[in-house]
Amino acid sequence: QTWDRLILKEEARRTQRGSNEEVAVSIRQQPQFQQDGRCVPELYFQSVRALGLTPQLFEARVRDELRIQKLIEQAKAETLLSEEDLRQAYAQIHDRIRVALVVIAPTEFESSVRAALTDEEARAAFSQQAEAFRRPAGRTIESLGMTDQEALAKTGGITDEDIRQFYEARQEEWTNEEGAIRPLEDVRGEILDRLSRKRVQASLTDLALDLQADRNANVSFEDIAARRGLTLKTIGPVARATQGTPDGPAASMIETAFTTPLGQMTDVLEAPTGVFLLRPTQEHPSSLPSFDEIKEDFINQLVREKAREQARAHAEQLRAQLLAQREQGVAFDEACVSLGLHPEHVEPITRHDSLGSVGSAPHITQALFGLEPGQLSDVLEGSQGWVIGMVEERL
Repeated sequence: QTWDRLILKEEARRTQRGSNEEVAVSIRQQPQFQQDGRCVPELYFQSVRALGLTPQLFEARVRDELRIQKLIEQAKAETLLSEEDLRQAYAQIHDRIRVALVVIAPTEFESSVRAALTDEEARAAFSQQAEAFRRPAGRTIESLGMTDQEALAKTGGITDEDIRQFYEARQEEWTNEEGAIRPLEDVRGEILDRLSRKRVQASLTDLALDLQADRNANVSFEDIAARRGLTLKTIGPVARATQGTPDGPAASMIETAFTTPLGQMTDVLEAPTGVFLLRPTQEHPSSLPSFDEIKEDFINQLVREKAREQARAHAEQLRAQLLAQREQGVAFDEACVSLGLHPEHVEPITRHDSLGSVGSAPHITQALFGLEPGQLSDVLEGSQGWVIGMVEERL
């Protein structure tokens, strides 16, 4: 998609023009820059800064988008559509069907599967699947540092006086096109956010400088923690490709700890979400857990798998029975009653609608739209179980 987009943008730049006035009109019309139906310049500049862009870069992006839109409109104008093309496209959007569904949920079979499952059978299944549970190689890592949230908590909070001073020192930022200054209460939330982010980044920058100074002075890991009032934490064992944690180092920092020799400190690791020093302390080779270590989790998984298999087999059997009765002229609802089933009658749906209690299941919906009224579907797999559907009416 990115490659296609680059080609499209290059072609648009080569063949289409985008005037300054068109760019200005497009920006003025964007709702995020408007207030009470008017474009407010300060909203524009604030939003652009929040994106990490200059107005020039943002306007260049807008110009490219306008050129691409012109290129697309030109292609549309040159495209011929037949009446049949239009009818098929219309049908794809607006065709509706009314369906009845029978859902066979695997959860209905789990208790019987669990009761019948023996310890020997579970152990045998584990021995065949053990490799799937192999633990990847990993490391235990010690960490000291501070997240952005911890830095925010240590700032002592933003007072009303802080907000008022910030507001009064930047009056030009709150002035609209008519020269009126927006009230403090209207911009209080924005000021609070900016002051908080500014203090957090200042606090994290100071910490990074302190940690770097300690590291340059060959201060030990433990002494750095004590000197800076930081809590030394142990992470893991963790795998190399692990995700970062909300209250600890980011994933890229964990990756750095895997390229650092055991017992040595990493460089000071900085990110908007925190500043850390890490020290890998122990290597853990890849290993296979014993059955007893993961017995409960494995049995739960095995029960779910077997219950799903039984539900599928039961659904296939029910479909055959429903089909036999339908061929004898028995109405669908009557056939369901005779088999102890309670079909769900779904309100008319299009190809893009949710399917009653089954939820969003495009592959099931597509299969149902391929049926004639009165025709049974195959057994279809849904997130809640196995589904047998019948189209009652096409609208």
